[in-house]
Amino acid sequence: MRAFIVSILLILAACAPQIPIENGPPIEVLFCEREDCVGRLVGLLAQAEDAKCAIYQASLPEVVNALESVDWITDDDRGALMHNKFCVLDEAVWTGSWNPTKTTRANNAVLVHSTVLARNYLDEFEELPGGRWRVKHPMVSYNNYLIENYFCPEDDCKEHVLEQLENAEHSIVFMLSWITDADIMRLLDEKREEITVKGVIDKAQQDALPWATPANVHHKVFIIDGKTVITGSYNPTRNGNEVNDENILIIHDPAVARKFLEEYDYLVNQG
Repeated sequence: MRAFIVSILLILAACAPQIPIENGPPIEVLFCEREDCVGRLVGLLAQAEDAKCAIYQASLPEVVNALESVDWITDDDRGALMHNKFCVLDEAVWTGSWNPTKTTRANNAVLVHSTVLARNYLDEFEELPGGRWRVKHPMVSYNNYLIENYFCPEDDCKEHVLEQLENAEHSIVFMLSWITDADIMRLLDEKREEITVKGVIDKAQQDALPWATPANVHHKVFIIDGKTVITGSYNPTRNGNEVNDENILIIHDPAVARKFLEEYDYLVNQG
């Protein structure tokens, strides 16, 4: 009987989708506006043989000029926002919270040299606006660390965020521009009774989480247990999950998490 069960488990494991494995340069993390996101993105666009960008808003002349030489789209003012901020640069992906506009609010951008993620984002670009195909490769092992990739609304970003927050064992640190999702706010309050939960929230949204530190931020970030980062364009709101075109990365890499925790410390100390 035991041999039969082992055989069944082996068959199921063989049939399960395999997570692609890739290796490449370390994930690059930039914090705008205190780091040169403009110069970095303009340089990447100039170097890329093929670039496609979906950016909610762009008004900085240097970036707009660079975008004019590539295939790019922006929000078309329809009911559902095209709220992404990503570029596919050959076989790399640039994404995060940063719109290339004049602002003083803290933002982030990440650059990952993953062909799997590049294919995901290219598929998403080609179906915009309004496409609803589920992501083909939601997970990739990059430099021996797992990265998860989802697009809202088709991949239900909220559920993936809730899963990570529910599984937090030691700490949740957040940097949020906007939050109205009752389930996520309730879970943060519940987790405060069990583990360390702290964060910064934009001053305009302080009433949503009155125990958070007010700051001038546009981030959409959670850092879990000092080893996992959720970032991208998704604000924890109903529209962010169910209506708008959005994207998130869940990066299970302690080195990346440390950089985002440094940004949190910077914002708190600055405040």
